[in-house]
Amino acid sequence: MRSLLLLAAIAGLARADAQASLVADADSVEAGGEIRVGVKFVLDPHWHVYWKNPGDSGQPPSIRWTLPPGITASAIDWPVPVRIPAPPLVTFGYEGEVTLACVISVPASYAAPTLPVTADVAWLACDRSKCVPGEAKFSMEIAVRPGEPPRRPMKVGLPVPSGLVSARYEGERILVQASEEPFFFFPAEANVIEAAAEQPIAGRGILLSPAKSRNEPVRVLRGVLTFVTSPPWDVEVPVKPAPVSGSRLTWIVPVALALVVLFFARRMVANRKERTPMRKSLLVMFVSLAVCGFGRAEEDAKPENADKAPDFKLKDLDGRERTLKEFEGKIVALEWVNHGCPYVKKHYDSGNMQGLQKKYTGKGVIWLSICSSAEGKQGWMKPEEWKEKQKALECAPTAVLLDATGEVGKLYGMKKTPSFCIVDAKGVRAYEGAIDDRPTPKKEDIQDAKNYVALVLDALLEGKPSPIRRTEPYG
Repeated sequence: MRSLLLLAAIAGLARADAQASLVADADSVEAGGEIRVGVKFVLDPHWHVYWKNPGDSGQPPSIRWTLPPGITASAIDWPVPVRIPAPPLVTFGYEGEVTLACVISVPASYAAPTLPVTADVAWLACDRSKCVPGEAKFSMEIAVRPGEPPRRPMKVGLPVPSGLVSARYEGERILVQASEEPFFFFPAEANVIEAAAEQPIAGRGILLSPAKSRNEPVRVLRGVLTFVTSPPWDVEVPVKPAPVSGSRLTWIVPVALALVVLFFARRMVANRKERTPMRKSLLVMFVSLAVCGFGRAEEDAKPENADKAPDFKLKDLDGRERTLKEFEGKIVALEWVNHGCPYVKKHYDSGNMQGLQKKYTGKGVIWLSICSSAEGKQGWMKPEEWKEKQKALECAPTAVLLDATGEVGKLYGMKKTPSFCIVDAKGVRAYEGAIDDRPTPKKEDIQDAKNYVALVLDALLEGKPSPIRRTEPYG
């Protein structure tokens, strides 16, 4: 009898786009030892799965382990990804073949003769025009016996510990330098840098463009730094602020003025035996002017209308030009839609999206469904085809707007579908992000999901502020 028996859902093994299987780096494990177990993907040409940060779109694979009590599994060890352009977007992922492995630890007290392992795996495989979600359930029994077993290599492509690296702001960009000459940086987290932006070489470093959707500086860079000749590094480095420049000196003048005024005022008072009400008033006035100057300088330094939703012009399905300004004074839900996306299908095939549209347009909310797909790309349709799709799905937005150039999508930083921007009655972006907290293509997950769009719209309709400002979209 083989020491390792693999029982897999055949549907999860053979597909037109990807093949997945459960693999281990040994046939046995000893009590008190460890074994690496992972999912191996073999992808057809032009197909890919995603890294832990998929970049501008996509969803990383997930593994949910079922193990005996006392047995633990580590997080996934993610191999170094590749850059996958899909203009105007860029994603991070894997082509060809990749294994996503975890370390399973067995306590010394484990006494059973075998270790049963079950993995529920979900992934999204995409080519240049479409994406197909996949899922499978794999089971494996591993013999438990004394002695270190022979190992099969499963650490291929992992980054090595970081060497010397530094990061600091240079103007609006971040300069990353290392003891080796860096080539490219893959951010481990979303909304840190622009995935599609070039990373030009600057001396012995590279320049990164912070994500346009950020409302605060990048303070730490985590991810993988690749090099021309050396192995990639797993890095975590603080980002130093830029040196003080003229534009950031606005606070110095009022502070200096306050100190000078305070100095002379104290000298004037010290030269008198007592303070008169007039002198006290002058002292308060001078200090107040200085402080007001400081506050005004800070106020002037803040961009005006930073949270204002930008206006736009798009045509609806009847060719009529529509603008955001047209709905001034009303709550507006901007929904980015692509009916070829499995995550969009989840919400439309279940009726969830249409239910939200009907509920909130009935309460006076303006609901604009925007398609930013270019002609010939996934999700693009002619107006007549859109009308047929809307009728078949019983959709109920205020209007469907076509953004084939992608300009409005770029204006709002929307790269995934479904994504939302909710604008309050004052024209301010009250919420940007995902529809809910369940980034899966499964319709059954909708029931227990926290629906961010509903939470925000309910609050705005009651005259309350948005309970949440931003989430990470999926799709």
